[in-house]
Amino acid sequence: MELVLAQAADWDESEEPPVERPEVPTPKRRGRTAELYQVFGQELTLARLAQNPDCKVSYNTLVRRVKQDGMDPEEAATTPSRTR
Repeated sequence: MELVLAQAADWDESEEPPVERPEVPTPKRRGRTAELYQVFGQELTLARLAQNPDCKVSYNTLVRRVKQDGMDPEEAATTPSRTR
């Protein structure tokens, strides 16, 4: 593990001395990697697609439509939900 040190020149004696802090590793996903879908001219995961302003449904609805119902991801994202 690499340590990151504060620059001594940045330290003012009236402040506390610099602290050695370990470099924070990038979190790694466990298990399967997210599938990428070609939608709106981009490669997106369903999570990123649900955040897209052109997506008219929630993430859960999007996942159900694509994975369970077999809809095209772009159609699943742009078809509004039914209202009861």
